[in-house]
Amino acid sequence: FHLLQIPAYVLRMSYINHLSVCRNDISELPPEISLLHRLKHLDVESNLLRRLPLELCLCPLEELKLSLNNLEDPPIEVREKGCHVVLKYLGAQYHGKRTGILDMKSCYMSALPLAIQQLAGPSMHTMDLSDNLMQELPNLRDLSFTRDLRLGSNKLTSLPESIRLLTNLTSLLLPSNLLSSLPFTFVYLTNLTCLNLRANKFVNVPSSVCTLTTITWLDFSENNILVLDSDIRKLENVRELHFSDNGLQAIADEVCDLHQLAVL
Repeated sequence: FHLLQIPAYVLRMSYINHLSVCRNDISELPPEISLLHRLKHLDVESNLLRRLPLELCLCPLEELKLSLNNLEDPPIEVREKGCHVVLKYLGAQYHGKRTGILDMKSCYMSALPLAIQQLAGPSMHTMDLSDNLMQELPNLRDLSFTRDLRLGSNKLTSLPESIRLLTNLTSLLLPSNLLSSLPFTFVYLTNLTCLNLRANKFVNVPSSVCTLTTITWLDFSENNILVLDSDIRKLENVRELHFSDNGLQAIADEVCDLHQLAVL
């Protein structure tokens, strides 16, 4: 007969280091898998799994066999990188739920998985999704409580108009992407104080940025901006402006009106 779940007595065998339940009809692994404190090899090939429990990250796994399942999460690009990356992916979510800081950098994600979006509740204040492979973002409505969002070193060419829903954002870091413009809804980020757009493809400072008078730190270094125009005067609270490595040919006199400015 085929197992439909891992027997409870197996989960009480905390001393085992190798567990094979391949070629069964198991549809989920229970959170209690974390009780197997010495488990180094887990084979769950050829089952009916759709997701892996976050608690799996608490096992000291060295080998994880997952093929021939119906897995939706972790996504395929994470699974292809092997056991270490899968455990990192699960562990980031496990600890993020407890600390409010979700550190998903360098997880090889080409998109923002639904499982991660669903984690972003009122207690999730910081999300680090940098150094991944994302070319676009989904609707961001589930991230509305986020205060610190880090998306540097991806492959983003645009931001969705739903960015307007992130009204709690105070820090948005987007260096080393492929952005050349911002959506008009960017003006709704009225609590933003720190904006990093270093090493993108901008040829000017978007007017939507200049409407955000809460900004105190702004980085447009390593873009293609030749002229810093008079709209910059609207950033009345800015203390640091970074525009190095742009080839600037002209800076508007109105920069002198920025009385809080300490670094240019």
